[in-house]
Amino acid sequence: MLVILPLLVFATVFMDLVAVQEDDNPNPIDLRGVFLQAILFWGGLVAIISEGLSLFGALSQLWVTTSWGIVLLFSLWIGWRKGLLIRGWARLRQGWGMMRWHDWLVIAGLGMIFLALLVVALISPPNNTDSLQYHMSRVVHWAQNHSLRHYPTGFEPQLWNPIGAEVVILNLRLLWGNDRLANLVQWFSMLGSLVGISALAGLLGARRWGQFAAVAFAASIPMGILQATSTQNDYVTALWLVCLAYFVVSGTKRQLAPTESISLALAVGLGMLTKGTFYPYAVPFLLWYFITWLIRRRLSLVLVHGLLITGIVLVLNLGYWVRNTMTYGGPLGPAEWVQNRTARNYGPVPLLAALSKNTLLNFATPNEALNARMVGWLKSGLKLIGQNPDGFQ
Repeated sequence: MLVILPLLVFATVFMDLVAVQEDDNPNPIDLRGVFLQAILFWGGLVAIISEGLSLFGALSQLWVTTSWGIVLLFSLWIGWRKGLLIRGWARLRQGWGMMRWHDWLVIAGLGMIFLALLVVALISPPNNTDSLQYHMSRVVHWAQNHSLRHYPTGFEPQLWNPIGAEVVILNLRLLWGNDRLANLVQWFSMLGSLVGISALAGLLGARRWGQFAAVAFAASIPMGILQATSTQNDYVTALWLVCLAYFVVSGTKRQLAPTESISLALAVGLGMLTKGTFYPYAVPFLLWYFITWLIRRRLSLVLVHGLLITGIVLVLNLGYWVRNTMTYGGPLGPAEWVQNRTARNYGPVPLLAALSKNTLLNFATPNEALNARMVGWLKSGLKLIGQNPDGFQ
């Protein structure tokens, strides 16, 4: 039952933010955007609590429970003292009253998918290669050592890979007592991503049915369905990226409220803490955001938001970076490992070759003969432009 503490924290933070956003924003607020804010604030709390307790070797059930209990009492006290909880609940009920019957029909259809995935996530233990090699292995080591510090291991990616998703699993494991809930991190990330996608589609001009279509498309991605019941970290990373996209698009249309600016910074920090592939996807969004405000001649706003993002990124990632630097000489791990995951050649032709290979990977079929023919066409084309096609499958 201890696991209910972080869930109650999420609920109270959400209620508080609903009321705060309504006070700060003269326009009707989108509850989906506030939902994303609550996820980001909650994720930031997970990282800060875990790193803070790790410094003292106190990552145990007792101290994790105590920490979440203190945060819950504080959020309840703030919400009650300023009337945020009551106003937030009233606004939430008002939002539910605006739902139409076909909205509930679509939600029910998606709910059936989520319910089926929830059953799989709870019944099936983590069993894929990555889960056994490092996702769950590192969680058990951290729980045993009461710390996130590096430890002796025969599979060193357990140490240097980003830790964001597994730190959430660690908190659930310590509070529940075993790894029964480990798959729920990705499951909830899928739910949050779809909420964010619907809100983002609305920001980009899609009407109600256009937003439903966007959600239906995202929910049907086969790899997403598979990963929603695993301890991979790809859907967690996708969630932070969707959050970043939402607040960047919002920020290019209007000035963000203070809690929204913090949320944007949290999305960057949590994404970097979760998976290395977040870095290249985040860059275009951040450039778009800052260039937009530079064009509007708001240099002061650009500087303030730049410092805010830098500060929050450092708070969330400093412990992870320091441990890697002490062990491997660099914040992201061994230099050779980092180089193997970045492009060795740059320019239009290597970019075209990489784009062609990555695109073709999405067209694999059950027909091996057809797959072989497509690979043959690609390899012939790569040779014509002087690129090495060896190793592509």
